[in-house]
Amino acid sequence: MLKLTKGLSAPQPFRWTCSLFHDVCDAGSFEGRNLILVNGNLVEMPPPNPPHNLALTLADEILRAIFRPGYFVRNQMALELNEQTDTVPDLAMIRGQPRDLANSQATTAALVLEMSDSTLAYDTTTKVEL
Repeated sequence: MLKLTKGLSAPQPFRWTCSLFHDVCDAGSFEGRNLILVNGNLVEMPPPNPPHNLALTLADEILRAIFRPGYFVRNQMALELNEQTDTVPDLAMIRGQPRDLANSQATTAALVLEMSDSTLAYDTTTKVEL
């Protein structure tokens, strides 16, 4: 539930948390939108196009083939880097087994891959810095 801050004397930017972001998404409020959370700000990403999807599929196959047991691939799923950042990378190699995340989100990755064409400038600056 969203609580308003009492006693503000001046306008303040509202920073989203991962928890609030996920609650609002789960309620269907952002249905049909491709949003990520970066440093408390909602960022709408363009929909993937066929070259992006092809690159994602091929990279996924390669990673599954070369990483040893004890790692698994997450494909376009949450990666909560801190309380206000959930980047949803295209691919993330996570240490452990998929069931390790049955009740939580991934917070670290051994390797993160982004497939970029229309979002290249954003992915190679803001996202890579995260």
